[in-house]
Amino acid sequence: MADNFDLNNISNIRGLSEKEAAEKLAREGYNEIPSAKKRSFLAMVYDVIREPMLLLLIAGGIVYMFLGDVQKR
Repeated sequence: MADNFDLNNISNIRGLSEKEAAEKLAREGYNEIPSAKKRSFLAMVYDVIREPMLLLLIAGGIVYMFLGDVQKR
């Protein structure tokens, strides 16, 4: 695949032969992304709770609950 191609003359570019394609398929397998491992609902919830932005939002809400709105006093 280290061939230099002239993109102005694409008629010289050829694809894989049937034999080359079969060899690559046998050696490397299908061109697909492996499926991800299934995660439990609790694992997903745990990952969401560990997000720094969510923790910052919760901390800001707690501070606001204790301090409240200064103008309403």
